[in-house]
Amino acid sequence: MIPKENEKDLAEVPDNVKDGLDIIPISLVDEALNVALIRSFDDRVNEDEVLSDTPLAPGNAVQEDLIAH
Repeated sequence: MIPKENEKDLAEVPDNVKDGLDIIPISLVDEALNVALIRSFDDRVNEDEVLSDTPLAPGNAVQEDLIAH
């Protein structure tokens, strides 16, 4: 991945250097994430939905469950 604004500079890079490279010009971080991540950034899971149904592991008690010593 290269910044979109540097795409014009690719003409100066020799073909033997570019051979075998998949050069992807990007202008937004979301574009980089969509290229770099296995799942699309737009398909990300809503963290609040997952965490609300996930029980706490032992040792991760909620503050009101703690007893002062």
